[in-house]
Amino acid sequence: SSMRTAVCSQGAAWQKALQLFFVMLDSEMKLDVITFNAGISACMGCGKWRKASQLFRMMVRSQVEPNTMTFNSAISVCEKGLEWEASLQLLSVIAHNKVGSSTTTHNAVISACEKSGRWDKALELVAVMLRRRVEFDTITLNAAISACEEGWSWEGALQLCCMLVQNQVESNTITFAALISACEEGREWE
Repeated sequence: SSMRTAVCSQGAAWQKALQLFFVMLDSEMKLDVITFNAGISACMGCGKWRKASQLFRMMVRSQVEPNTMTFNSAISVCEKGLEWEASLQLLSVIAHNKVGSSTTTHNAVISACEKSGRWDKALELVAVMLRRRVEFDTITLNAAISACEEGWSWEGALQLCCMLVQNQVESNTITFAALISACEEGREWE
């Protein structure tokens, strides 16, 4: 049954996956972390961050222990729904629950901040990653640089570029396009 829900959550079948999840819930079946993760992931297909939040709370009430995948899925749903505050709250829950966060987890939160125009929060998260010694990658810095571009913070974008070089993180055309655009937006192209 967990496998069926996971398979349905792919592609356009997210509605069927959520229906199946709630049928399983109504039948009083014992749901496990895989089933809850599939339900939360299905919410990503439709950007239903409130529904994902509801499933997360149900999971906790059912005493099913969330794992890194649970948090990554829930944060990704928040990112798609432009709910940067909810993604930051989930990140703090991870720290309190002693669940391991990953580069992917932080990248999704940074991306949520970027898409919501919160470049300042994106920069704070990169600093948190450095303090916690969470590995970062090209995606991390590209999302943070893009957030700076959106916020017209060319100084932040250049600061991130220096981090990229200091930490020998691989860059790509997206990195440089975002950096150039940030400088252009800030009228700093000389």
